[in-house]
Amino acid sequence: MTRAYVARTIVALMLLSTISGVVLADDAGSGSDAGGSMSTATWLPSSSNATYYGNLSSSDTSDYFGFNLSSNTGISAQLTSPSGADFDLKLYSSSGSLIDSSASTSVDDVTSNGTAVGGTSVYVEVYRYSGSGQYTLEVWIFSTAGQPGSNQDDAGSGTDAGADASTAISLTTPNATIEGWISDQWDSTDWYSVSVPSDHFIYVDMVDFANASFYGSLIRLYDSSSSPLDYDYGTSWSTISSNGTFVGGTTVYIEIYSYSDEGHYNFTYGFGSTSSQPGANQDDAGTGGDAGNAAASATNISVPSTGGNYTGWVSSNWDQDDWYRIAVPVNYTIWAEVSWTNSSADLDIYMYDSTGSSIIDYSTGSSNPESITANGTTVGGSDVIFRVRAYSGDSNYTMSFGMLNVTGVPTADNQNDANTGGDAGDNTTYATDLPQTNATWWGWISNSDDRYDYYRINITGDYAIQASLDWNNTDDYDIFLLDSSGSVIEYSFFDHPENVSSGSTNVSNSTVFVQVDAWSGEGEYSLTLNFTEMASLPVNNQND
Repeated sequence: MTRAYVARTIVALMLLSTISGVVLADDAGSGSDAGGSMSTATWLPSSSNATYYGNLSSSDTSDYFGFNLSSNTGISAQLTSPSGADFDLKLYSSSGSLIDSSASTSVDDVTSNGTAVGGTSVYVEVYRYSGSGQYTLEVWIFSTAGQPGSNQDDAGSGTDAGADASTAISLTTPNATIEGWISDQWDSTDWYSVSVPSDHFIYVDMVDFANASFYGSLIRLYDSSSSPLDYDYGTSWSTISSNGTFVGGTTVYIEIYSYSDEGHYNFTYGFGSTSSQPGANQDDAGTGGDAGNAAASATNISVPSTGGNYTGWVSSNWDQDDWYRIAVPVNYTIWAEVSWTNSSADLDIYMYDSTGSSIIDYSTGSSNPESITANGTTVGGSDVIFRVRAYSGDSNYTMSFGMLNVTGVPTADNQNDANTGGDAGDNTTYATDLPQTNATWWGWISNSDDRYDYYRINITGDYAIQASLDWNNTDDYDIFLLDSSGSVIEYSFFDHPENVSSGSTNVSNSTVFVQVDAWSGEGEYSLTLNFTEMASLPVNNQND
């Protein structure tokens, strides 16, 4: 046998050994890895009890299994983690709502008991907390035929009303009596959807809930984005409605929820015209209707880069918020002002980023008008959202927008303080060093985004220092001269320009700091430094 032959044989054996060591995923006997989300879940039979096996590791941290349950059935599952590992278990409804979960370090159990899942899809998730290896998942399918509420007929649907907006039962017969059943233990919530005609509002009355206790259950009305509009608790039910919020031409939701009650209920709903309601015929920003009532439904308006004025109407009772979305051109900033005609009303204005979740600026005082600005925030090339809110009263308003091309203008993200190519330090520890040279330096500050600029000067020899701060706008900037410990030598607040000097303080052969402070506004400034030999100062050349 030749050496070459032996070598080839060894290599072949090594390759075979490597291939035979590869572990192929076979979660629950599927022949592959179970999906890592509900949309990719591995579907398993739901007609009988069964035991399944699967694997999790640091590179495969979650397995999802789906079950299409028959009517009047429920599901329970038990998870046993491998030795030395901690896997956990969750059970989800068809909409992704969490039904039950377990995060035990030993055996985990979940069940649909108390939640009506028959005739729907549910999902079981096995997820890794620590460790790796093979787990055992036991699943039991049980009958709920004798379970309270197992044979529901909410709103004559022959089944249980949905548990959220996405599974709500659609109602189409106003002024009819809607019957249903809820239970704090078995079916705590029922959702219904109603399409409201244009130019109408909706009202809902709980007619009867014999088993209701005070604060034991409630009826709640939501708008199309599932934001609450109105609600009431048992037992002395009152009418709830959308009055004050324009819902005509949209879908609203009615929720019946139990905290501690169980039993049958019935309610009615109806519509009323909003034709004579204050603000019923709006023309916000020339749209012919009401501006959106939330960030998600903000009304798009096209504001030219030269700015523009837009009118609208808000009311603390009938239409509290108007939301607008505006696209700001690349390299532009934006500001806005709202003024109103009713001197008895108080309006506020807010500016948000494109998500509507982060506030850029706001004005909620009692002045008229109220003004806001993007300041040093980079908003060019993105959307910003404006919100006009009626804090009190109602009034027509005018919202004025302005824009400015800030190409080449320093901002919080594009500074060149003292020719450093960046922002000067924000405290004495990170102060920007300047030479002991008579010179003028330029910088940028902002009360909202970069309030302080600190400069450090190491003075060599017997010299005094003078500093002058100037700027070309109506903002208010201040200047401080600090010694090496950060203590104030001199400051200037109320002048323009502002001037400080070391005066009678001996700063020879020491370190001093100059602090520039944006008390209000933002913009460019000039900082002029002058150094004078102590021997030439009049104080040192007296002949009294």
